[in-house]
Amino acid sequence: MRWCLWAILPVFLSNSFLFAQSNQTGLVAHYKFDNNFDDYSPNKNHGNKSGEVESAVDRFGNLCGAVYINGTKGFVSVPSSPSLKSVTSSLTICFWVKPEKAAPNQTDLSLPILTKGTSANESQYRFYQSRLFGEPVSKISLSSSYTADNNKYNNHPIDFGNWYFMAVVVDDGWAYGYVNGKLAWQSLFKGSFIANDLSLVIGRVNAGGMKYFTGCLDDLRIYNRAMYANEVSQLYSDQSGRQVYEKITILPVKDVEITLPAGECTVPYNYAFPEVEATCGTYKAVLTEGLPSGSSFPVGSHKLSFEATTTGGIKTATSFTITVKDAEPPVVTCPQNMTVKTLPGRHAAKVELPNAIATDNCSSPQLTYKPVMGKNRLYPVGKTEVAVLATDASGNVGQCKFYVTVEYANKNETAPKSITSPTLMVPEKNEQPITTNAPSVADVNPVRVPAQPTLIAKETIATIVTTLSMYQPSKADAEIKKNVPEKTEVKNVTTPSAITTPAIAPPDLSPVRVPHQPISVAKDTTSNITTGALAFTPEKADAEIKKNVPEKTEINQVSPTEKIPSADIKLQAEKLFIEMPEPVKATPAPEPAKTKTDVVDKPINTSLKFYCPTDTFITLPDGRRGITFKYEEPTLAKFSGFDTIIQTAGSKSGCFLTLGEHPFSFVAKTNNGVEQKCGFLVTIYADEAPLVFDLPQKVENSQLGNDSINYQHNADFGSCLLTAVIYDDGEDDNDMVSIIFNGQVILDHVVIKTKQKGVYTKVISLNPSGKNYLAAKAWNTGNVGLNTLRIDFYEGTFENEKQDIKTQKPILSKVLHSKPGVAGGIKLSCR
Repeated sequence: MRWCLWAILPVFLSNSFLFAQSNQTGLVAHYKFDNNFDDYSPNKNHGNKSGEVESAVDRFGNLCGAVYINGTKGFVSVPSSPSLKSVTSSLTICFWVKPEKAAPNQTDLSLPILTKGTSANESQYRFYQSRLFGEPVSKISLSSSYTADNNKYNNHPIDFGNWYFMAVVVDDGWAYGYVNGKLAWQSLFKGSFIANDLSLVIGRVNAGGMKYFTGCLDDLRIYNRAMYANEVSQLYSDQSGRQVYEKITILPVKDVEITLPAGECTVPYNYAFPEVEATCGTYKAVLTEGLPSGSSFPVGSHKLSFEATTTGGIKTATSFTITVKDAEPPVVTCPQNMTVKTLPGRHAAKVELPNAIATDNCSSPQLTYKPVMGKNRLYPVGKTEVAVLATDASGNVGQCKFYVTVEYANKNETAPKSITSPTLMVPEKNEQPITTNAPSVADVNPVRVPAQPTLIAKETIATIVTTLSMYQPSKADAEIKKNVPEKTEVKNVTTPSAITTPAIAPPDLSPVRVPHQPISVAKDTTSNITTGALAFTPEKADAEIKKNVPEKTEINQVSPTEKIPSADIKLQAEKLFIEMPEPVKATPAPEPAKTKTDVVDKPINTSLKFYCPTDTFITLPDGRRGITFKYEEPTLAKFSGFDTIIQTAGSKSGCFLTLGEHPFSFVAKTNNGVEQKCGFLVTIYADEAPLVFDLPQKVENSQLGNDSINYQHNADFGSCLLTAVIYDDGEDDNDMVSIIFNGQVILDHVVIKTKQKGVYTKVISLNPSGKNYLAAKAWNTGNVGLNTLRIDFYEGTFENEKQDIKTQKPILSKVLHSKPGVAGGIKLSCR
């Protein structure tokens, strides 16, 4: 009846799911021996090794997938439990076995697999198979009360060193034996399974003496029921044991930093391989990248990568970096101090500096001169310190100094006003220009001079200057009408050479405004009258006036530098207009008839100075190439006699001046061809240029980690002042970034959104003579793919960012892709 059932049941139990369920039914213990002695059944009958028992390679090649027992004193012991005692009527024991010889000359077979009991007479159940040398029969013992013969052993021999699947099933008075899933023998079972509280021992059996197993065991199962033939066959075909249980770990190694010895450019270094921790034994790591230990390491970072592999093919890897630093600065030798002279009339000299000499232990240093060196470079009058910086490939800087002394060609020349204020600088583009503080015209405002001065002559006339009118005190009014001659001549009067003697006109009785002139009144004696002063005769001198007025008044020149003897009057050309006192009304003298010699077409004030701004020397701040320069153009005083001003050299005010000398000159002309000239010189001098270093390959900020930078774009701009508008290029997926510009964090841990939902705007100033970079460090990859952002660049700045930028198109737009560990970067430059 049983054989019929065995023939029918495979049809119904072929399903793998049913098999997975059935092989758990009645399971007392299951030992996988995957580097442990745990029971993988729900009963948790875990074992402990004793003696020489260790992990071994299983039939699938897994390094720790089986157990090896050395056949002397090694075994595994499992404490008794209710589940282990539950085997009382039916039994199934199955396992994989690879027997080994206990001795080189061993030929008999001994498989003491397990026993529930410690003595020959107290075994509840066991599996022990043996074959004596030369016999075709093997004996199988399943308990202390049952031993059977396998007369068909030669039909299925078991050799040393090979894996076999063996199973024994006891049920309904029969015992059945299987080898590799097939029935090998069967026998009536007349024994019994008597429960005991003794331990389960694996790898040792006490049957006619203590027997120890030699070889490997794997996947040992004990059931308290009889398995069907198809179940045994399915267990034999089961491949679940291929699952790898091995674990291997390479311990991390700290990065190493080495400083080069003086004068050396490489350094030998021996390093130890990383340690490996594996579930079965220890494997030495293999170097897969980098220089071998003991090599000479040059300056820079050297990545060393290692890999360890288990027998089952599990791999693990690690790496560390050896960084060799060069801390030795270059040695710089400067030229000798120099002394040069200017060209006549110049305040700076063109100097071509000789080259300094620099040496370094590892690289060819880059020389930088402060101020910047150049062919025919302008240096101001005086002593200029020139520093020479030598920078090697590692950023070490050596320095020396020398001096350039510029002297005037003519010792009588004086230095110009030097203007070095940064307020002179204005941006080259998109910024409002800043007006310099350079003087615009002469030190005085234009003087308004009446075209024809009014002269009122009495008995005595003091020195008269063109810009003044003479009035007599009130007591002499009565005499004025009598004593004014037809032609008045004032003697002993010195006037500037540019003043032509005007015809005498009737007195102008309206108040006269004399610009910028104080007034002085002499009482006791009549004083000379010079520019800005009036003299009045005291009342007690009225009687003498009548007697001493000459018939002819002669006006001679008066020196503008002549001192005032009595009033000690100082000339002031500042901001003052004097209101003259109300004059005494009098009958004007009749105007004399004019002759040809009396008529002057247009008086020319040839003594008037034609003022220009003074020479200016401007030092530019770092990195600038020029300035927008504003000045007040020369002007002429009204009634000076000059009609036009013509600029003969230079540009209009507000022009952009680059490095070098810029002459400006002007000519004032009359209709009659008289000319007067003025001019000034503007010298633009550049200060030092910043040092140029290589762009970093990593985000050098302790707060942002140590991400590498992947430079994805190069961008060149016509302006060094930019506005960067930053936003998400795709969709809102919670991308979080930090933005670094030239080493400075300008945005930190911000979540970027699409342009419609909000942007981040930053103004950045590029170094025109150096290298610039902008990097986006990603803190996540968002919800969709890589961390992606777009940057729109606009030249200049915008006061109202939202409004002004909407009307502009970006000069350039770039997309950066980043991920944690690798930042996206852009190289920036400007012209």
